[in-house]
This record gives sequence, structure tokens and C-alpha cells, in this order.
Amino acid sequence: MTHTAEPELAARVRRTEALQRRYAAEFARLQAPPRGRYSVAHSCLELALEYQAAIAAAVGDGRNAAALTLLRALIETVFRALWLVYAAAPDQLAKLAQGRLKPDLSDFTRSLRSRKQVYPQLAQFATDCEGRAGIFNSLAHAGNELLVRQKTGYDPNESLATLDFADSFLVLSGEIAAIVHDDDALLRLSAKLSPGGFGPSVPPAAPGAPAVEPNPARARIGLPPRPDHRDSA
Repeated sequence: MTHTAEPELAARVRRTEALQRRYAAEFARLQAPPRGRYSVAHSCLELALEYQAAIAAAVGDGRNAAALTLLRALIETVFRALWLVYAAAPDQLAKLAQGRLKPDLSDFTRSLRSRKQVYPQLAQFATDCEGRAGIFNSLAHAGNELLVRQKTGYDPNESLATLDFADSFLVLSGEIAAIVHDDDALLRLSAKLSPGGFGPSVPPAAPGAPAVEPNPARARIGLPPRPDHRDSA
């Protein structure tokens, strides 16, 4: 196992770790809602914080395959929070609580796209991510991208892109938390850290492997206000 040696990548890992600590401190002062969809969304966002920290640790330790697998989990967790806040119907929440509904990333993006008339930007974001679902699934299930890189190794730019994805979705999770908790400080933090996104993140493909698509979270969505769900008093 080779550890991160490139100075730029090592510095980038430290930046991701610092971002995680900043959001961890903000999340620590938030009190989880007692029940309902916002309580579950809060738990999703805590998980996102943990995944992002684990991704930074994995990249820093040279465990690139593990980092990419965790990236898929991070993306789905953040989309689950978005779905809970903006799109989940009361009957779906009831089935979820009873263990009779087990939605995944494709369900979340499809549901958010169906709200296009109400949340056009959010629907477009879901559409953009849905178009990249294949690569996310492949990364999580030992697809061609990971298997090829086991032979060829990872370009440092790919590791930088992994951190870029992780940081972008953490900032998005902070923005969702700001909506859930009606927290202006968190909203300002997300706007300050990512006024126009983290920039392009298209890592070069290893020989014989398809290129990873650009980061769909690189530009902030600008989330709509918190909906007035009657099931989440």
C-alpha cells in the first residue's frame, strides 16, 4: 500500500480534512429534530459527514478503491436527504418507517425529477446526476474502472477529483442541514465555501478505462426554502 507522496495531493487531503472539521463543529451544535422526515434527513447528513471524512482518510492512505466506493455511498446519502426534504410523500415515509420501502439513488433522482414544476433547479441537478449513475454504480461494485486501476495504478488527478466530489457533496449536505434547521450560519458557510462550485473535476482515465464524468455538484444548486410538510411539525 503506497501512501500519498505528491505534495499537492497531500495538501488537498488536509484541505478536505479541515472542511470536515469545520462542518463537524457546525453539525455538533444542531439538535436533531425529534421525529418525522427531518429527523431522518438529519441522520443522513451526519452519515454524509462520516463518509466524507473516511474518503479523505482513504485517499491519504492510498486506498483509492475504497475512497471511490465510499463516494457512491456519500452521493446516495445526500440524495436521500434531498428526497426526504423535498419529494417524499407521506405514504412513502410510512412505508420507509415500516421497512416496506427501500429506495435507492435511482428512486431518489426519479422522484426529484418529477417535481420539476415546483423545483426546476433541483430536478435538473437530479437529471445531471442520474446520467452519471452508471459510473457511480460501477465504482461501488468493482466495475471496469476499479479493476483496470488495480493493474495500472491511479493518477494523482483522479484522487484530487475524488476529494473534489466529496467536498462538493459535503458542502451540499451543509446547505441541506441549513434548510432542515433553518440555520442562517450554515447557509452562509456553504455560500462562502462554494460561491460558484469547486471547479471542474474530470480525472484522466487510466489506459483502457472510460473517463469519469465531470462533478455534477461543482455548482451549488441554491436550494429552495424548507417545504411546509404537515407530517413534520
